[in-house]
Amino acid sequence: MPFMVKYQLPHHDLDALISIASEDDLQIMLEELERLSTLPDPSRI
Repeated sequence: MPFMVKYQLPHHDLDALISIASEDDLQIMLEELERLSTLPDPSRI
């Protein structure tokens, strides 16, 4: 069954949800998560 995954970047509106439609999109999300986790006050995505 097909499904769609979306995520929200910290400090952005829900209107700006980012879709994950490919492995490249997933890789970008994981890189963003890694980048955010290195900040002094980690945010959630």
